[in-house]
Amino acid sequence: MAGARATVYFVISITWQRHKPYPGDFHLDKLLDALTTMTAPTEDHDATFKVMSDDQFNELGKVYAESIQEVISEANSLFQERPKPQEATTDVIFSDDQLKTLNGQNLLTLDLGQAIGQLLSEDNRRLVDINVTASMNTPSGVTISPIRISFEHSGASVLRSEKNSYRFVHRAVDGDASYTWSGNLEPGNRWDEDTISPEYIALLKMLQSVNAKPGDPEVDLNGLFALPGLDGPILIRRQLGIGEPITALTLHVKYVFDPAKEREYPISVTALDGIEPLIDVDKYDNSGRTLGQGTFTRYYPLGVDVTLKAPSKFGNRSFSAWIVDGVTKNTPQITLTTDNVHVAQLKYGPPSQ
Repeated sequence: MAGARATVYFVISITWQRHKPYPGDFHLDKLLDALTTMTAPTEDHDATFKVMSDDQFNELGKVYAESIQEVISEANSLFQERPKPQEATTDVIFSDDQLKTLNGQNLLTLDLGQAIGQLLSEDNRRLVDINVTASMNTPSGVTISPIRISFEHSGASVLRSEKNSYRFVHRAVDGDASYTWSGNLEPGNRWDEDTISPEYIALLKMLQSVNAKPGDPEVDLNGLFALPGLDGPILIRRQLGIGEPITALTLHVKYVFDPAKEREYPISVTALDGIEPLIDVDKYDNSGRTLGQGTFTRYYPLGVDVTLKAPSKFGNRSFSAWIVDGVTKNTPQITLTTDNVHVAQLKYGPPSQ
């Protein structure tokens, strides 16, 4: 039965990744009926349940396996119905202002979803890897320390299916480790990326082999790690070599995505500085949502005029501007037509004294 349980978890994982609830009921009624028949008392006056024989237990396993096979068939059908995921790599080049912040504060928040413009043909972008090309000042005859740089995912992803959005939190409790990519920028501008330790890989292989049978294929360990969503903030930290400025930084970002089955037109809103004003949205989107707070995305059909209205005040800060697709607009109310992907950044002035 242990192998059957592992199959259930695997299939549920497939269905979960595809963001569609399994429509069946696992037919546990058949399993319960078989279990009751095998263990029922032989006489009405005898309330003692029978102990199953080995043959009966094996028969029960067959009933369970038949039920699980139906789940597997459903998952296979689901894979065949949908376009196959694709992989892409793109570069994010840091601006002078971003480098100044990272060098000065040793900390920078970068919204990858905005840094890597989304195409209308891409759905559910998931982050696979971050590699780095960088340079730092290396004065002749001066020994410098390596600079350690890490990229920490926010820990939450929003993915879409059937015009609905689903939010996933990639940890069970607050203390769980987040997704992090990291490495050292060495003298000579060589990037040494951290990798998963051989001991950890060996432990995973050992755990996977506990219920394995001779001849079973080896488990692909990469499949054990869920991929976090690309569209969201990552926290970039620099450590070590604090006195040495990074003069250039490019992220080589690898991600996978689902080819869009039905084209939707997103309007992505981000309130800068991490603030969360309530934004009025005058049209219901494909998921039936209007109002948004702070950072959010709404999805519409082609050719809809959508008006966004920001409050003139947020606490002791005053509205400054909308920056829509790189163009500054100085009015709190703006109207966008859903003819492409739109990115709207909301900016407020500094807190008043």
